[in-house]
Amino acid sequence: MSYEFKINALKFHVVDGEDVSIVPKKIVVFVGPNNAGKSTALKEIRRAVLNEDDYYGSVYSNSDTEMRLSNCVFSSIDLPTPKSAEEVISSLGLDSKVHRSADGSWRNSDCCDFGLEINPMGSYHRNTFRPRQPTQGIDWKSSLRAMIEPRDYGDGVAKWDKGGFYSFVGPSLVNYMGTEERLLFSIGAQYRGYLDSDSNFLSTTVLNADLYESLSKETSAQFGKGVYPDIESRGGIVSLRSSCRARSKADPFLKDEGDGFRSFVATYLALAGGSRPLLLLDEPEAFLHPPQARRLAQIIGEVSGSQVFVATHSEEVLKGLITVCPDELTIVKIGLLDGKRYYSIVDPLSIVGLFSSSLHFSNIVDALFSKGALLVEGKDDAVLVDALFDTLGLTDAPICIGVMGKTNFPMAAEFLQSAGVPFAVLADFDVLKDKSHYSKVIKCLGGSDDDVRTIVQTSNVVIGKMRDLGIDFKKNISFSLKQRDSDLASQVNALLTQLSDLGFWVLPDGELESCLGNLVPYSANKDAWLNAALSFVADEGNRIALREAEISLYVSRIIERLK
Repeated sequence: MSYEFKINALKFHVVDGEDVSIVPKKIVVFVGPNNAGKSTALKEIRRAVLNEDDYYGSVYSNSDTEMRLSNCVFSSIDLPTPKSAEEVISSLGLDSKVHRSADGSWRNSDCCDFGLEINPMGSYHRNTFRPRQPTQGIDWKSSLRAMIEPRDYGDGVAKWDKGGFYSFVGPSLVNYMGTEERLLFSIGAQYRGYLDSDSNFLSTTVLNADLYESLSKETSAQFGKGVYPDIESRGGIVSLRSSCRARSKADPFLKDEGDGFRSFVATYLALAGGSRPLLLLDEPEAFLHPPQARRLAQIIGEVSGSQVFVATHSEEVLKGLITVCPDELTIVKIGLLDGKRYYSIVDPLSIVGLFSSSLHFSNIVDALFSKGALLVEGKDDAVLVDALFDTLGLTDAPICIGVMGKTNFPMAAEFLQSAGVPFAVLADFDVLKDKSHYSKVIKCLGGSDDDVRTIVQTSNVVIGKMRDLGIDFKKNISFSLKQRDSDLASQVNALLTQLSDLGFWVLPDGELESCLGNLVPYSANKDAWLNAALSFVADEGNRIALREAEISLYVSRIIERLK
């Protein structure tokens, strides 16, 4: 039998709530806004596999246990229990990796690099986790067997030495690639074999000609040049060079290339050349143009033999993964509400559904990386609202999504609700003409069946009366109602208030083209009106008047709601 290492289950810690558990698939993607905990999640998995806390000593005292848990992403990480030392040794090739050090102790030569450690004086070195050494003088295989064999440690419960096992074997199980690690990778590494005190990843890939051939095909397509290893030019240092022609000593070293190229190469080699069963990738899209990020994500799904955990802030990464491996993908949205994390499991097929509709051409997937979203009818509406956010200096503004027509409001709302993205809606008045455009949205916003019933009934009544009065649904609705039927005007105001209380704002004067009133008069020519409106909004001399406009009050209230 072989030792098949993978993360069996993850339990996300929820403050003041029930923890959320998942069984990870082959590829797990953490999405969410900045500082929500995506990178932290990767580091906690790495810490568990390497038993880092035990290795570096007691990071947290017993009195800090509760505080530590409150700041953690996971309350538990389920790692597999090995059946025997023999299956571990065989599966991980430990016979060729473990050797006796000069002091008589045994060493696993695999190590795990993660970033730089900088001291207060400004000097730095690579931060490397090296395996714990089993007891001196004891055969390492016997020591490994003793770790795995359950025994009573004094509390009457038979347990195996999980910490000792993962401290010794962990670096052979996991590879961690953050943005810093990928750039450091391009500098090169000492040429070492497994009989040295510490091996390194570059040394293990040097003789794999097929790996570098496949890598060069990818980099040639994306960057116009190939990559090959060089173990001669720098005196025992494994370096990578790039070339778009016959190889020569004039070819630049990878460390002298752009950050995007360097990052792409390191990620590819970790995916295609890695022998470790777990790979942790932090923001693989960093430094890459969108098409390159999407292609790299496809490579993650195509070539990796490892279980991969990815933290990303890129729609392109999600799109790339979904196009090649939707059935092998687990997507976890990590959000923040009142400073506390919450977690939602996003169905990849829900994104596939978006891609088969006109919403494919909107920016709705980007909502997964935002604190909140505001749905508007079209892209032009989104441009104007974003301009208002910017000009008015409104902080924590939600992402504004033009849903390509009011008929798409329900699909967009269902997706955001299922993904755990807080959202609101800003719509033209005529959205109330057809309940199919808003009834499902109200439910997604948390409205009850009674709310929907009441709003539909009231909308039907007021729309019918407005038609009878011949009121134009595109402009000056509030003024026309006050002039013709004050009771109906009050009824409409009450309806709009009920909707806004749920997070569904309807423009009281008709279309967005009427939202700036006399500041930018309504025009049936939407392009001409939008250009005039954007010019007005961009003029700093208009900001005082702009702050008093009804639309500015609306967007300010929407931001407050979504905070």
